[in-house]
Amino acid sequence: MSNILYTYSYSEEIRYLNDKSCLKVSRLETDFNYSKYNLIDITLAIEYLFKYPENKIALQSIEDHLDENCIAIINEKQSEIALNMFPTIFYTTEKLSEKLPALKKIVMDKTIIHKRKLYYYNHEEKKRLYEYFNQNNIQFIDIIGLNIQEKVKNMNFSNEILVDITPLINNQDSDSFKNLINRLPWHNIKYMCEINNYNKELSMYFEKEIHISEIYMDFEPSDKTNESKIKKITEFDIEEFNTLEEDFKNKLIGHKTFKTNLIKKLKQFKILNELKLKKIFSVFLLGGSGIGKTEVARILNKSLNNKSQLIKINFGNYSSKDAINSLIGSPRGYIGSEDGELSLKLSKTHSGIILCDEFEKADAKIFSFFLELLEEGKFTDSQSREYDLNGYIIIFTSNLNKYEFSNNIAREFQTRLDLISEFEPLTLNEKEKFVEIELDKIKKTMKTNEKYKHINLSEFQIDFDLNEIDNLRDIQRKIYDQIINLVIETDK
Repeated sequence: MSNILYTYSYSEEIRYLNDKSCLKVSRLETDFNYSKYNLIDITLAIEYLFKYPENKIALQSIEDHLDENCIAIINEKQSEIALNMFPTIFYTTEKLSEKLPALKKIVMDKTIIHKRKLYYYNHEEKKRLYEYFNQNNIQFIDIIGLNIQEKVKNMNFSNEILVDITPLINNQDSDSFKNLINRLPWHNIKYMCEINNYNKELSMYFEKEIHISEIYMDFEPSDKTNESKIKKITEFDIEEFNTLEEDFKNKLIGHKTFKTNLIKKLKQFKILNELKLKKIFSVFLLGGSGIGKTEVARILNKSLNNKSQLIKINFGNYSSKDAINSLIGSPRGYIGSEDGELSLKLSKTHSGIILCDEFEKADAKIFSFFLELLEEGKFTDSQSREYDLNGYIIIFTSNLNKYEFSNNIAREFQTRLDLISEFEPLTLNEKEKFVEIELDKIKKTMKTNEKYKHINLSEFQIDFDLNEIDNLRDIQRKIYDQIINLVIETDK
């Protein structure tokens, strides 16, 4: 085996050499007259070992496949990593095109090889885009549910064809994906993908991502794109954290210890996220109704994106065995909605906060889903769309107390959470402060309203006992009832 590691720049080079897949020896075809050599592409293996360096079996597998008749090749982006991993095997790198003159001619010929572009569309554009293709007789292939090999074999490549690779990517079928990329003729194929599904591994095959409207000028892009900026807590600076802390102090009644702990944990999460050690920040809030749990999510959401609606899901409706279908969509072939509630809300809002209300009522499969989500930081829905929630905050709420939580929620799930807090009922002073804030808001609103500014609330006093009510929503409702009665009496 040569001690030189040969590099290539684009996948077209490997396709022309009839490479099949990583760690499978592939002989050069006779038209290049190098049939005495075996090529082995170690790119994907190196990427795997970089992520999982402790896997000695994979390490040994690479070494076992390298023999004296072998030429080891790799994408040039991973070459330095390989040299560091195998210092005793490879001492330098060299371009593969220098080793194989026939390949060099192909690489230099601009009419044969060029960098691929990946055309993307947004989730809300898909249906309209496919209709546009049909109306304009544009050939396109949606590979969902099709046998890739059969589809490739039956293609008519006389005209330009668009291939939507979204499902193949998200099914993580790397062999089929690589085989598809390497076998389709590059000169009349354009690849497209839903932008939510784009991942860094595609950079091995595609040099640039461009919106599909760049090649079809009369297709109107959606104004509401998934590329729109989602403000995340991981982007906060010291001043923004100080403002957030002040907001909690003024807007969340009570729960002083929780507010201090939350800001502290959020600052820690920002650092862990920057170090790529943690992707999602999770909070589990316990306690009775109407004492501020939901308000935590509202304050955070307003601080992050004042114009974006909070993503809220009530899991009191997710207790059935097929509840996971309602969350991320039904599997193909099922009757009913294909999209799930979480998928739809993520696509329609730019909030970085997800509120999971009454979470203790959710089915076991829902718990398993979030267990994996908190670990991986992303999920794939039933339509093979990937959602990356890196930097998001997920707030779970429940009416359980801490004892019930410990006995009813799986320990494995508990250990994934960053902060668990039980909200105690508010004190009388805290409830009085809430009443004061509510009355101030109502007074200011009435003063600016021509129809009701004549109502005098300067001497207004509540006529119910705060000691008997813990739920702030019930207190608010009683205040509203009393104010409305006053308005009715005044206008008689």
